[in-house]
Amino acid sequence: MMMSSDDIRVAIVHRDGLYRDSLRYCLTQTDHISVVHSSCGGDLKLWKTVVTHTPNLVLLEFGLCRQQGLLDSFSGICVPAFGVKTIVIGVPDRDEDILACIESDGAAGFLLTDSSLDDLLKNIH
Repeated sequence: MMMSSDDIRVAIVHRDGLYRDSLRYCLTQTDHISVVHSSCGGDLKLWKTVVTHTPNLVLLEFGLCRQQGLLDSFSGICVPAFGVKTIVIGVPDRDEDILACIESDGAAGFLLTDSSLDDLLKNIH
């Protein structure tokens, strides 16, 4: 599909290559969504993704943001400076972790890994 200026520009940051590639494939088959980048994560890679590929939205693996404190630092700078929103995807150990991602870390949303593609698309839009 050709990218249009009205497309939602998505970056996928997830350690699991099969999951990442599957998300990429499904999203590229959807109108008005362009996957501009996907990577396995890491603080520096995420910053470069935002600066280089200018996504509107980052789909971020829960394990990465909790392990590295990535979401907190990312949201504090990228959201105000670049207008990038973050949806965290994963399986938390505690319900409180979901609330922490949204309330204190600044995520725009949280989806469990077993959510449907329809749920993901609703959250993206």
